Amino acid sequence: MLILNGSPNKKGHSMTLAGEIFDVENANVLHLYDMEIASCDDCKACQHNIGCKFGDDWVKIYEALQNEDTLVLVSPIYFGALTDTLLRALNRFQQVFAAKFTHKIKTPNVKNLYLVATCGADNSVMFEGVDITMTILKQLLNAENMHAFTLTNTDAAVAVADETIAQFRKTVKKNAED
Repeated sequence: MLILNGSPNKKGHSMTLAGEIFDVENANVLHLYDMEIASCDDCKACQHNIGCKFGDDWVKIYEALQNEDTLVLVSPIYFGALTDTLLRALNRFQQVFAAKFTHKIKTPNVKNLYLVATCGADNSVMFEGVDITMTILKQLLNAENMHAFTLTNTDAAVAVADETIAQFRKTVKKNAED
């Protein structure tokens, strides 16, 4: 399992929720705020050549994806979007798109794609934009299963009910068994 933590806080609400759902201790966790990842500038280098013009830490994500069947994105929601650090990493998936559709080479596939996201506001609408991003990523990575585990109202320090965590875990277990 590869976990991409897009939160600047390694022990904040989002990673705490991820730890309640997944075995984070035994997962390959990449804390994106500790990595140097340039933003895609649509230079088209990956359309003409395999790879990217940037020689940065994104290659660690790509290499990790080669060996994992589960990808978990973890992020607080800021103004209806994933953190800029996670979005910067996701934008670099453009090179996966180019490798798959232009160069026709094998690209990473994941069986399970999950989002763990928290929002300070008590407003589930904040997650709607993220749903589109997840759908695009699901198609690109040929994911069989996709699910978003979301929690609102974290500014009020709302505790997650045990039955909610149990349902989240049940979903993960079912996808692992399929």
